[in-house]
Amino acid sequence: MNDIRPSLHYGTYIEHARTIKLAADENNRAFYELVNKVPSEENRLKGLGLFRASLLMYAVSIELTLKAVGLYEERENIKSGKVETFNDFLKKIPGNGHEFIPIIDRYRIDLEKEEREIINHLQDYAVWAGRFPFPIKDGDIRKIESIEGAHGPSLSLEYVDRIDKFIEKQVKRINSN
Repeated sequence: MNDIRPSLHYGTYIEHARTIKLAADENNRAFYELVNKVPSEENRLKGLGLFRASLLMYAVSIELTLKAVGLYEERENIKSGKVETFNDFLKKIPGNGHEFIPIIDRYRIDLEKEEREIINHLQDYAVWAGRFPFPIKDGDIRKIESIEGAHGPSLSLEYVDRIDKFIEKQVKRINSN
């Protein structure tokens, strides 16, 4: 890691992704404990907050993992000085910097069907749903308002395990090269 600044080293981002994933797991446990408590308005609000916060943290852990793969792929450009700052790295990726698909496309990250589902479910949490009740664009708002019983992200143990497997698969990809 000595030849690449910590702020541009993929290992820094993998470690951060793992720490946020672990924090999300703890938050998720608190959510499950709350679900078994007596229903009340306060518990409903806490549950909603824990649910959304967990998904935001899971989304951020995915985003950081994807960026770690990108930084790994850019390591020669980083070493040569073509990429000097994290902002230089972000300029290589179309979009707002929080979108998963441009990173996946740019660095040709191969996804299995279940991984693509996770990406599609959590993408909105990285961009807006983890911070705001609705997206910015009215068309997107109307689409969400018209959906009833839509399937999306989950806090089930199976779903969370799939997130962990995705992160570790990307780590393995980096470490095997």
